[in-house]
Amino acid sequence: MKHKYQQILKFILLCIFSVTGVWLFVQTDGTWTKALFIYLMFTLVKMTANVAYHRWLAHNYIEPGRLGKFILLYCIVAGALVRPVHYIIGHRLHHRYSDTDRDPHPPSLGFWNLLIGNFNEVKTNISLKDVYSKKEIIFVNNHFYKLYIINLILWALIDIHIVFLSFLFLNIRQLVSVTLFNYLGHGGHSQGGPKNLSVIYSFLLEWLGEQLHKNHHDDPSNPNFGRTSLFNFDIMYHILKLIVKTKSFT
Repeated sequence: MKHKYQQILKFILLCIFSVTGVWLFVQTDGTWTKALFIYLMFTLVKMTANVAYHRWLAHNYIEPGRLGKFILLYCIVAGALVRPVHYIIGHRLHHRYSDTDRDPHPPSLGFWNLLIGNFNEVKTNISLKDVYSKKEIIFVNNHFYKLYIINLILWALIDIHIVFLSFLFLNIRQLVSVTLFNYLGHGGHSQGGPKNLSVIYSFLLEWLGEQLHKNHHDDPSNPNFGRTSLFNFDIMYHILKLIVKTKSFT
């Protein structure tokens, strides 16, 4: 319960910080060109954080080296979506009890509750042996918000405008994207179980393969969510194959 209320409070604060940050950016002569550059920078951070949470931590699809782990964990901290261990628990329970009352975030809760973090209470234990063996993940998990504050200070030393726009362009944006993904990927208000979404969603929300949600639920051991057609193609899997060691599959 404590985690749920923390997420709701965080959502409220991020909304306040987002509006204030945009206002401060304009008042301190921020330009459209600079805003676009910061937006694109945060797009890369957001996409990397999604890979870190889902394909690395929750499913162990990739085996990053030391530098790769640093980049992935940094993007998790910068996005400040949720502590790594909380995400892993929630996602693994989501697969095990998809769209039931034991699923932390079924679509039946409604989009608004999913957005603010008003999830079902987690009452089931789940194995995390693979997680607790990775000291760097536990360190980030235990010091998550301290590291986030330190990162904001570093950004402020580089350019305060990065901080002003980070709340809207990264934190709120990632939260809305993940919520839409979970809500639409399970049928939205009509529910009906996991669904593959249009490739248009993939590019608009920078999912790049994550929209193939039914494929992923049908075979969660497979790191490639795609199948055979052009519109059933997991772009991110093939990108990751080029830059990091990826789990093999049959």
